[in-house]
Amino acid sequence: MVRNITLLAFATITFPILAASGGPDTYGYTWKDNFEPDGPVFEWIDITPMGIQVTGLGDDNVVGPYVMETNMPFYWYNRKNVWIGSNGYIAFANGNIASPFPVIPNGGGTNDYITGMMADLNFAGVGNTGEVWWFDAVDVTVISYINVPFWTALAPSYTGSNTFQIILNKVDSTITVQILSQTGLTQNNDLTLGIESVAGNIGLQHSKNIYPGADYAIRYTPPPTPLITVSDAIVDWSTDPSSGGRFRSQNGSPMMLISNILNTGNEEVNTFNVDAAVLGPANQILVSDQVGVNALIPE
Repeated sequence: MVRNITLLAFATITFPILAASGGPDTYGYTWKDNFEPDGPVFEWIDITPMGIQVTGLGDDNVVGPYVMETNMPFYWYNRKNVWIGSNGYIAFANGNIASPFPVIPNGGGTNDYITGMMADLNFAGVGNTGEVWWFDAVDVTVISYINVPFWTALAPSYTGSNTFQIILNKVDSTITVQILSQTGLTQNNDLTLGIESVAGNIGLQHSKNIYPGADYAIRYTPPPTPLITVSDAIVDWSTDPSSGGRFRSQNGSPMMLISNILNTGNEEVNTFNVDAAVLGPANQILVSDQVGVNALIPE
């Protein structure tokens, strides 16, 4: 959309503006920005005094998981673990996303993520001032990207500066993205703003290849009633909640194998079977079993 403004009745300037609302997606999420009368109010939250600085970010990588104190409702399921991507997004599973960035939704590649401003950002290079901060409380989690530049092939490998944050409201299930400042250009104007579910073909794109302005806020809101029903049962963990490996002595005492099964959909799952197997070094089945699971109601 283009709007013309007349200055002194002699000249006009033309500039792009973003739509003030969008959606719903297949599930029912919508978004509004601070140009809407009932949209979010831009109000930057400085978490540096009480948060922790995220370390280990570079160029095209992801760190985590960071564990939230309470679950964040997202689409038809809850999430507690967060991975932080160097390219301006958080994900609820370990997966790296690099340029060229996908449109949303996209069934391939990494899914289950929220973008602040997904672009080819870079934390590497001498003198790079880019930082990410994490703050978590019972009712809210905030992830702030501060003074993060774009990657460039020219020395010192970065250019521009971007400051934005993602706010997860665990009380009303909304997601707010705030852009405090944005300068410089990224390669091929490759930017994506939006959210995508664990089912990659369901998601809501705010914009593609458009630079957001400063002091800009977007709020993603789930529907009061989902537009679809989802039947989805998963293995939440195996052996222990960390799903980590276990070392056992040869011919030692027996070990019980346990898996936790969750209904992460939004409708009851009828009785079903879970198949399990332990594989040897050559992928041969050493132990196998099948267990019936009673009907599960949504979490």
